Amino acid sequence: MTEGARRFYIRAMTPERTLFAGEIDARDETDAGDLLRQRGYTLLELSANPLKSGLLQREVQLPGADRLSLKGSEQLCRELGQLHAAGVPTSRALSLLAEAAPKGTRMRRLADRAGHGLRLGSSLSRALGTSGFRFPPDLLPSLEAAERSGEVGKVLLRLAEAYAEQRKFRGAYVSALAYPAFLVLVALGVLAMIALVVAPNLISVFETLGRPAPALIAVLGAVGRGVVAAPMPVMLGAALAALALLAAAMTPVVQLALRQLAFRLPGVGTALRWAATERLSATLAMQLRARTYLPTALATAFAAANFPHSERLSRRAIASLQSGDSLARTFARIAIIPARAATMLRIGEETGRLPEMLEAVANESRQNFQTRMAALSGLLAPLLILIVGGMIGTIVFSVFSALAEMNNFSP
Repeated sequence: MTEGARRFYIRAMTPERTLFAGEIDARDETDAGDLLRQRGYTLLELSANPLKSGLLQREVQLPGADRLSLKGSEQLCRELGQLHAAGVPTSRALSLLAEAAPKGTRMRRLADRAGHGLRLGSSLSRALGTSGFRFPPDLLPSLEAAERSGEVGKVLLRLAEAYAEQRKFRGAYVSALAYPAFLVLVALGVLAMIALVVAPNLISVFETLGRPAPALIAVLGAVGRGVVAAPMPVMLGAALAALALLAAAMTPVVQLALRQLAFRLPGVGTALRWAATERLSATLAMQLRARTYLPTALATAFAAANFPHSERLSRRAIASLQSGDSLARTFARIAIIPARAATMLRIGEETGRLPEMLEAVANESRQNFQTRMAALSGLLAPLLILIVGGMIGTIVFSVFSALAEMNNFSP
């Protein structure tokens, strides 16, 4: 924002005859209107306060339609970075992205909105920030730092690489847990078959012989009979319960509690700590290469790392730095990253090659995470097989033990 300028919020008709809601910097309302007319916009509404859109003015979207995924963020940063490296102006690069994206897609809407922001004098980071989309927590701060340092193209390409690595991380999670999840589904299917088909028949046999059915078979049979007698209410109740659990899991309090629990689990917690250390180190290295002020870089890096209580850890780390501690000592004091990573950071500070050492920490953290996830997947599969086998074996044993006991009685 230039000196003496104020920020105004506008709603206007674009030169392409579409509606646009955004921001513009000007000395006063008259100057804002003149700037809009010079750029081919027709002013509809202007205010010094954020505009509130009515119900009929809002764009109908599905939940999450304003969130740019990691894949979309990677595509945006990679294509913008490549075009910027080729000397294409940012406004023209966004126009090319909009033209290449199919109509109605998130990328098309984002490129259009950000392009209007650039036309009205905003920087790229601010144009993206006022587009109404939500991005990964490190994208806009990193882009702002790149604009200050003049390395927009390089930072965009680094962000694209970082998001590609994060996608690989998520792929590692999915591949490691896919087989255990399949075993859980098989176990639930077996229990459902026993409850709906096997248990009622066995209960009938025991009733015919005048003997009580085993407790486990009786419970499963009662569940199966309840489902058969009133399938719609049972299905509706199960659906409502699943929706309630999903809604609860999406609340910040429950998400924080689940994340804390995951970080404390043996094996899983260590793998998650290495994964968070990788994101923290990679983001901090990129911020430092963009010459970002270290406390600001730390806040961005902790937001990207997604530790439990990241904001509180960030404040503690910044306070430790401001008291005169080194970065390695700060991380060792809050005890959030593995000791090996803190030692590597201390060496980087002593040799004056902190960004390079942060990247080395990120690489080692990535390898440790992959190793631990592979080991965890190898342990989970046989453990779940034992659990499923134990459940089915318990049911079979209870049935055969009851039948064997019946043979001891003479007719």
